[in-house]
Amino acid sequence: LQACTSCDPNGAAKCKKEYTFELSFTLSPALDTFRLQDTIWIESIIEPKLLDLTSGDSIFIDTFDFRVNSNIIKFIPNVGWETAEHQFYYVDKAGQFKIFNYSFGSEALLLYAHESNKQKIRFGMIPKEVGVFDISFYLLSDNLRDVNFPEDCHVDIVDVTRRMNTGVDNNFYLVKDFYSKFFPDIPFDEEDFNLTGGYAFVVIE
Repeated sequence: LQACTSCDPNGAAKCKKEYTFELSFTLSPALDTFRLQDTIWIESIIEPKLLDLTSGDSIFIDTFDFRVNSNIIKFIPNVGWETAEHQFYYVDKAGQFKIFNYSFGSEALLLYAHESNKQKIRFGMIPKEVGVFDISFYLLSDNLRDVNFPEDCHVDIVDVTRRMNTGVDNNFYLVKDFYSKFFPDIPFDEEDFNLTGGYAFVVIE
């Protein structure tokens, strides 16, 4: 979607563009079950040019900060769920995985490192406890309006989806029943799960 209008007395064209992007994540090894001593690696690389899903063009975003946050949830059978960032040890290899604890739970901010004009984060998660977990990613939408890209246009980013391991199989079956039971008023299927960068796994001893 894009529109250009002539708004000022001199008749100069004012351009406005709206973009839709997708950020890619990988989780390895891509298993559905891990043990307490295993390290789960998560990586994301943002290229200086991103594909705009609206126009099909590659857009130069330079080092724009999408302010990616993560949620780690542990599902508790017959009880509910809890935020679970504190149930893992972390190893940073590129960028930082910064956890914030609140009275209502926790969340994490992904701080990308800048390497060769790319933004990159890579961190390892080592489970402390057993259970069924779900990691997903989100952005604060109010950070995505009136952004300054290196182009002569007013830009709004209307949507940024996240996809883990290209969305091939992120073990939605492990948490499908939990979502239906504990979030019955929120329509949520496997594609919705994939578009949040969702990945579910079980940790055993």
